[in-house]
Amino acid sequence: MSERVENMIRDNINEALEQADELLKKAANASDENAKELQEQAKKKLRMARETLADFYQNASSQGKEIADDINSCVHENPWRAVGIAAAAGVLLGLLIAKK
Repeated sequence: MSERVENMIRDNINEALEQADELLKKAANASDENAKELQEQAKKKLRMARETLADFYQNASSQGKEIADDINSCVHENPWRAVGIAAAAGVLLGLLIAKK
């Protein structure tokens, strides 16, 4: 998922939470009937934020699984290439650690 999409989701969730917080503050100072209406609106905003967050995590999880499956397939199709890449990464990591 791109950083832009993540930022949009985070902004939407933050906005919904802020709106719900405002509605609950207004409900605390409102009459009984008006307070109930404001509380219902706040609950709706919180529910929307929760659903958006759940969708985000579900999408991120399924994309992660797809990537893992693709990597697994690639390694099984090209085992020696995978060994070579892992060895090269190990050597580079070793050199970086040795310099410190």
